Order: sequence, then C-alpha cells, then structure tokens
Amino acid sequence: MLPDLSLETVALAAFLAFCRIGACFMLMPGLSRMRVAMHVRLFVAVAVTWALLAHLWDVIVPFVGHSVDALIVLIASELLIGATIGLVTRLYTLALQFAGAAIAMTGGFGGMTGSAVDEMEPQAAVTAIITTSALLLLFALDFHHEVLKALIASYEVAPLGRFFDAQGALIAASPRPGLFPDLYNRRSGAAMGRESHETRQAEIEAGRVATATARTNIVERAWREAFRLEERDAAEKETLENVERTALEPKPGGKADEAK
Repeated sequence: MLPDLSLETVALAAFLAFCRIGACFMLMPGLSRMRVAMHVRLFVAVAVTWALLAHLWDVIVPFVGHSVDALIVLIASELLIGATIGLVTRLYTLALQFAGAAIAMTGGFGGMTGSAVDEMEPQAAVTAIITTSALLLLFALDFHHEVLKALIASYEVAPLGRFFDAQGALIAASPRPGLFPDLYNRRSGAAMGRESHETRQAEIEAGRVATATARTNIVERAWREAFRLEERDAAEKETLENVERTALEPKPGGKADEAK
C-alpha cells in the first residue's frame, strides 16, 4: 500500500497516529516521569507510532486528504483521545501515591520526606517504596502491552472523523456502562463465544477420554482373566506332573521283595 501513497500522505498519517500515541505516552505511568529524558520519550513514541501504523493505515489514510481546518480538528481530537487514555492509566499510580501518603501520615512517617524515584517533588519513603514497587510490577506484568492494545482498540470506539466525546467515551449508555462500552460488549461476546467453543471441545475431549478409559479397563480385565487362566493351567499341569511322577515311583514291597 505504501508505494501508492505520496510522502505527504504517509507523513500526515504518521503524525495523526503520533498525536494519539504521543499524548498517551505523555501521561501514562513510567514514561511520563520527569526523570525519563525528553528525547527518550520522544524516540519511544515515534518508534511505537511507526510500529503500530501498519495496523492503522486503513483507518487513518482516508482522513488525510481533508482540508487544513479539518486536519486541525482531527489533531486536537487525537490529542484529547490519547491524553484521556494516558490519564486513565495514570489514575492507578495517582491512587497508589494517595494511599502511600495516607499510610505514611497514619504511621507517623509523613514528616520524613525524601527524593522520590519517579517524581521530582519530595515524598515520604513509604510512598516512594509503594509507588516504585507498583510501577515495576506493572511493567513486569506487561502493563505497557495492554496500553498498546488499548490504543489500537481505541480506533474502533473513537475513530477519526468523530470529534472527541468525553461523555460518550467514558459514561456512554450501555447495559454495562463504563469505559468504551461498545468495545467491552463486543469483546465480552467474543470471549463468551470462545468459552462456549472451548466448553464443547472440552466435552468432546472428555468423551474421548472416557471411551479410552473404558477400553483400557476392558483390556485390563481381559488381561487379568487371561493371566488367571494361565496360572490355573500352570497349576493343573504341575499337579498332573506330580501325579505322574508319583505313579512312576517304585512302591515298597514290589518286585524287589518278591526276588528275595
């Protein structure tokens, strides 16, 4: 598809994707910290934009050829959507900071402030330990991968050409209201369909296992019966051999006594 596009179209499409992804990275936990160099954050955002652009061509390119006024509206909308996604992810660490500050004040450690690892303003040691440990745990559990998945999925519920609607994105009417309810319902339906399919496959596999177990039990019973018959035949053969051996032994008072 790239050979058919002009350089200007590719650049504008990449910039529109960068607006949403860069705004998200500007506020998401970890990369938004002041201790992360500005050029590092910029290069990471650009690299991720080019990596995700392959999945977003068909969504972004049709809106590139619009007028300048429409592009300005699209850029503003993309920045707001990306900032919303990043802020939602940032709320988790903000809640942990609040909880850590409350714990420090309750335990009497609020007055002993020090330099935080992920923030520029001073924090209590307990708060710094909690927030830093939580941030490391989030990245160890591939939290950033989930953010990238959310960025790709956001183009389904907040596509280009539709201005940012905070109420529709966060509290839209739905049987299960919440963030991106349409996507949630679609993904929930797909998950339930996969669950039904896996349940049917498990039932089929359980039937196969039961059949194989029954066959194994039949073979085992047949083997035991054959083994018992073989043992009985061997015992009968041994008994016959003993009888024959006894019959062939000379009896006392036989021909030897007659000769005398």
